[in-house]
Amino acid sequence: MNRSSNLTSMLALSLLVFAVLACSGGGGGSKDFSFPADKKDYIGDWRGETSEGTMELRISSDGSVNYERKKGSSTKNISGAKITKFDGDDFEVKVLLMSATFKVSKPPYQDGETWKMVVDDVELTRR
Repeated sequence: MNRSSNLTSMLALSLLVFAVLACSGGGGGSKDFSFPADKKDYIGDWRGETSEGTMELRISSDGSVNYERKKGSSTKNISGAKITKFDGDDFEVKVLLMSATFKVSKPPYQDGETWKMVVDDVELTRR
């Protein structure tokens, strides 16, 4: 086999492995995840804005997380992640081989009729 054929074969195998992992949920987090009773207030669609940009964090009752943070001209996205654990108020998510920890300096609380929390130094409001 020549070098080009080897590269094509490796690329095809990589795509196949990626497809299998994506269809199986990527092994990120337990499919049987349930929120601890004292963390159910984290569930929701959270949004916040700072002078540097915006942050959106969607936490579903099954532990799935979608995240987008825009800072200046850069954007960070995490889609289809699952919460793997809580450590105090912080929580860790995993998708495929990547994990991230969200630092929660103020867990969900009510400010009048509005729910808020502070994650990674951004005050978020639940919609």
